[in-house]
Amino acid sequence: HNLDVRTEQEKQPEMRPLIRLTVLANGTPLVLFVNHWKSKSGGAEKTEVWRNWQESLLSSLMKKDFDGGAYVLAAGDFNRDISEFSFGADCDENSGIIMLGSEVPVYSPWFFGGVLAEPGSYYYDGSWERIDHFFASQNIAFLEFRAATGIWCDDFGIPARYKIYTGQGYSDHLPLFCRICFD
Repeated sequence: HNLDVRTEQEKQPEMRPLIRLTVLANGTPLVLFVNHWKSKSGGAEKTEVWRNWQESLLSSLMKKDFDGGAYVLAAGDFNRDISEFSFGADCDENSGIIMLGSEVPVYSPWFFGGVLAEPGSYYYDGSWERIDHFFASQNIAFLEFRAATGIWCDDFGIPARYKIYTGQGYSDHLPLFCRICFD
């Protein structure tokens, strides 16, 4: 799913498409959405409009699948910290429920067990951010969640970012591990 926005003052930048995949899980559709939202390169405030458009697209697609009774899971690099999403009037950080597009309630495992998971998945300019996510419909339970460390990190658990000029390193993001079950 691609965006084609022509109503903003700024010309739409190149953005990755949203990928939607459906598989059957015990006879019920499991819909997976793979995301890589617009980065904050060029300024967080200036680029926020494009992440808002991407959130709107994702929420509208997820809502259709929720209404159809499917299990729904969205994953990827959203380039938006968990604290930058809306929690809605009846939601709070301890519940793990956020509102996508102000209308679609989804669970975030960053609040696994009511506690904000540490340290984060992305290390930039000396601090951790939680910009990589799994979001699930309310008929999916998170059993386990963590940002995984390994050979792709230094001794302090900081990602060994890939350096094109040396060919060394891996990524500036930690991979996320998530184990789920269906109601």
